[in-house]
Amino acid sequence: MSEPDSRTSVTAASAESNPPPCGRPEFVDGVASSVSPTPDTTRQLLRELEAREAELKAQNAELLRIQHDLELSRKRYFELYDRAPVGYFTLSPTGLIQDVNLTAAVLLGREKNDLLGCDFRLFIHPDDITTFSHHHTQLDDSMAPQSCEIRLLCGEECAPFWAHLQAGLSACGEYRIALTDIHERKNDEIKLQESEERFRKLVMAAKIGVIQQERNGTIITWNETAERVFGLSVSRAIGLDATSYDWKTFREDGRPFPGSEHPSMQTLATGEPCSNIVMKVVRDSGDFTWISVNTGPLFRHGESTPYAVVVTFADITERKQAEAVLQARLRISDYAYEHPLDELLTKIIDETEALTDSRIGFFHFVEDDQESLSLQTWSSNTLKTACGTEVRELHYALDRAGVWADCIRQRKPLVHNDYASLPHRRGLPEGHVPLVRELVVPIFRASRIVAVMGVGNKPTDYTVRDLSLVQHLANLAWDVVKRKRAEEQLNVTREILSLFVKNSPVYAYIKEVTPTGSRVLEVSDNFQQMIGMPGEEMIGKAMGELFPGDVAERIMADDRMIVGAGQPVQQEEIFCGRYYTSYKFPIIFEDQTLLAGFSIDITERKQMEEALLVKSQQLEELNQSLEQRIDQAIQELRNKDELLIQQGRLAAMGEMINNIAHQWRQPLNNIGLIVQNLQFSFKAGTLTTTIMNRDIATTMQLLQQMSGTIDDFRNFFSHDKIVQTFQVNEAIRRSLNFMLPVLKSNNVEVRCTEECEVQADGYPGEYTQAILNILTNAKDVLLERAVAEPCIDIRIFSDKAGRSVVVIGDNGGGIAPEVLPRIFDPYFTTRKKGEGTGIGLFMSKIIIEKNMGGRLTVRNRDGGAEFRIVL
Repeated sequence: MSEPDSRTSVTAASAESNPPPCGRPEFVDGVASSVSPTPDTTRQLLRELEAREAELKAQNAELLRIQHDLELSRKRYFELYDRAPVGYFTLSPTGLIQDVNLTAAVLLGREKNDLLGCDFRLFIHPDDITTFSHHHTQLDDSMAPQSCEIRLLCGEECAPFWAHLQAGLSACGEYRIALTDIHERKNDEIKLQESEERFRKLVMAAKIGVIQQERNGTIITWNETAERVFGLSVSRAIGLDATSYDWKTFREDGRPFPGSEHPSMQTLATGEPCSNIVMKVVRDSGDFTWISVNTGPLFRHGESTPYAVVVTFADITERKQAEAVLQARLRISDYAYEHPLDELLTKIIDETEALTDSRIGFFHFVEDDQESLSLQTWSSNTLKTACGTEVRELHYALDRAGVWADCIRQRKPLVHNDYASLPHRRGLPEGHVPLVRELVVPIFRASRIVAVMGVGNKPTDYTVRDLSLVQHLANLAWDVVKRKRAEEQLNVTREILSLFVKNSPVYAYIKEVTPTGSRVLEVSDNFQQMIGMPGEEMIGKAMGELFPGDVAERIMADDRMIVGAGQPVQQEEIFCGRYYTSYKFPIIFEDQTLLAGFSIDITERKQMEEALLVKSQQLEELNQSLEQRIDQAIQELRNKDELLIQQGRLAAMGEMINNIAHQWRQPLNNIGLIVQNLQFSFKAGTLTTTIMNRDIATTMQLLQQMSGTIDDFRNFFSHDKIVQTFQVNEAIRRSLNFMLPVLKSNNVEVRCTEECEVQADGYPGEYTQAILNILTNAKDVLLERAVAEPCIDIRIFSDKAGRSVVVIGDNGGGIAPEVLPRIFDPYFTTRKKGEGTGIGLFMSKIIIEKNMGGRLTVRNRDGGAEFRIVL
């Protein structure tokens, strides 16, 4: 309504409610009545009308202000209503939406106008319609506000959400609903319920026992582990307390452990937790379990007295048994150092008897044919009371043995807790103590039965634990046997090594190096030629006892330097006026630091080099007409050539010895580490059958490899001058076997391509030596030039004429053009003085072309040198 209209309506209303005073003229439709007013009356009337008009204007202004305030209040009300954090609905008695605020529309994901007139049930999750109907009925019946929690649908693409409805009836019968989004709270409740269910299942399935008791000791939680350990089902255990049941629990010393003193009751009484309380639980079957118990009190906020206690316990039966076995192993270990094998086996059986509470015991070997037995030893008690010493080491066939040998026939452990009832028993030897029960286990190694261990006459039945314990100690007994045999084999191997060093054709030795000096452990007999003392007299002596003071000091300083560097070295040395090439390498063996070495006397070679130099000078000065002297000189040169070849063989021998040193260093280190590991594991009590068998097998494999190296070394330097047809491929492999350790240690890659198996006629030993010289030359070039990725390629094939062809190439940069024509000349070398003899390739040329009628050539190709041998 506009402002003038408002003013007119207000004036008219005032006129109706306030009639004019008496005597005043009245106007009807704007025309005065028949009474004519006087001028004074008219003036008075005008004044009153003006006053009245002013009053009406003031009232009208007030009314407009009030109307404006009401409009503002209405707007604020609707803003609060629409934007309230709670959704509001007004429903008709039939459930149609008559009014809704903006919050409710947003929650349902629709526009307000789209909701008006819709049935509210359309927005309720189908599974919750029944809940809402029940809520609606309660509201109608009670006429009091009601609430419920249901899921509402939020648009087509959104998931339903949980909502809390607070509803009431208005005076006119409408339903007023306040809706709150409780989706997050509901999800949290569901997650909490799921978490509680998971926790319950976790407790029930836990590997440890879990028990919960109330303040009075009544059990309210009892999981599956508790059921197994105590032999009580959950239904029987729930409701029991510590004193109303005979729990059959005992302390470690065997005294009863009454329920009133259980850790849970102590915690309930004191409010303090208990930790690692050990007790023995005996079930009705007579079987038992050792457990370690921990307790924790539960307090309510502000209270100092626990309202409940949680008890957890772990099954430590295996640990207790392992502790007993460990103590037995320690006693056996102490006993093993000073007693032979048969007495040690008796000790093991005695310990097994004690741990199983048995009265008799035995350990018998099974022969390799799996059909013969050896009664190796019996327990001390058995020898005193049951049998006699005459049974030791008695051999007889398996088919004559009694029922105890069924463990061999059936290949499995046997437990006879009622020996007398066995229908197939054969009876006992005369004088044998009566047998009540027995437990016998076979010992397997690589699917074969190697021995049998058994105990008997336990006062009660043997159990699975007894079987496990006997199996463990039986394997320990076999490990003792294997270890003793391995020690004997190791002693044999050491003796072989000692003989190898003692009878070495070169000067060989092994020394122990300490910070204060060096002493000889092994030495070859030929050292008498060097220092005038037999090798056997040098063993055990320090350097100061063998050499003059200054020489001894120099030798010891050199030894300490090599050991400190940890790398093998090759040196030329002068001693007593003679020249030697020495190869030395450190070895860490057990708790010793050793230095092994080989020395080759090269004095004659040095002298021949000097003599050849003199002769060369003389030849230059001779006149060519002196034919006789030339012929004589040529003959001398031939003789020297043969000496050169011999010296070359000695140099190759030195190289081979160096290779052997590389091959032996790792196995010797490995054997040392294996022995140290066995000793450490044995002392620590962690030595297992698997570890012992693995280490013994590894040691034997390493020793066989070292023995094979000795055979290859002997065959390589055999002086067989009979022409043979030999496999070229095998000769190459044999050469590579010697070189590979040195090549690998220097990161030199070897690629060998064998296109076919080829044969040749000649001397396989010399052929291998020629190959070795070429490989050594290639290795030296690669290392001297520090090639980034050193590589040696070998190709074996036959040419069209059927001849064997071996091509050996490297990537060492090739041979300088000015050097290439002289590469096979004697004493020609491109290496530094003292680092090469210059006879290796010369000797290879002589072997291939002169001795075997073949062809040895060299050329540069693909960034390296390529040697070609045709035979």
